[in-house]
Amino acid sequence: MKGFSQRLWGWCLHIGDISGKLMTLVALPSAIFAVIVFYDEIGDTLTAPDVKAEVQSVGLRCGVALDVIPAGVDPNSYAIEECFKAPISAWVKLDLENEDAIDRTLAAVALRIHFPEHLGISDQPLIWTEARVVNHVLQNDAQVSQRWPWRALVLAAEQRSPIEIDFRAFEEENQKPYSVFRDLIVNDPSPLADVEIPVEILGRFSGSDGWVPLGACKIQIPKASVDRKRQAAVIRSLTRRCVSEG
Repeated sequence: MKGFSQRLWGWCLHIGDISGKLMTLVALPSAIFAVIVFYDEIGDTLTAPDVKAEVQSVGLRCGVALDVIPAGVDPNSYAIEECFKAPISAWVKLDLENEDAIDRTLAAVALRIHFPEHLGISDQPLIWTEARVVNHVLQNDAQVSQRWPWRALVLAAEQRSPIEIDFRAFEEENQKPYSVFRDLIVNDPSPLADVEIPVEILGRFSGSDGWVPLGACKIQIPKASVDRKRQAAVIRSLTRRCVSEG
């Protein structure tokens, strides 16, 4: 009886060894095939997001947002007055491109802008972290701009998405009065003529705490553009192309 038990045990071990080798022969090619097919997805899961921002244009403007207009006051005059008191904001038209093979979630965006020192706005780069998505809709055949607070944006794999964002400064030290920028346009000759203003788009992704650069460009302001804007009765903004660096 003891001998039979040993033979039975040996036979079971032999069968188990054969089964294990057969399973390996079946599973190993499948695993290799899966790695080959999903190589990009696996790699992107383990690496930092590869998302780029290509800026088309930047509009430097007054960041006014009126909640209540006093009774008996002309709305247009009041809006203009408040506009000049408001800090500078930036409406940025850009494309976001996710070059990864997996979806990426952009939790927040910010803008870093560095006004040349001779303009007298700031001698340090300003970071504007308050972002609103701008939508242009038709109401009664008239185009109206709507702004919605930023929410986490899912960027589909290997897709390019156009978007327009209103950037404003949240921290007081990053807020600069729009009236100073307007005065630069009104002055003749204007210190803004033929100036380039460096701009950088920053992003923060889900699962990460820090800001990472997504793209950079320079706002080019030719003298002719400033001269034309100076002729306007009310100057609420100056919009120009932003040329990518490199």
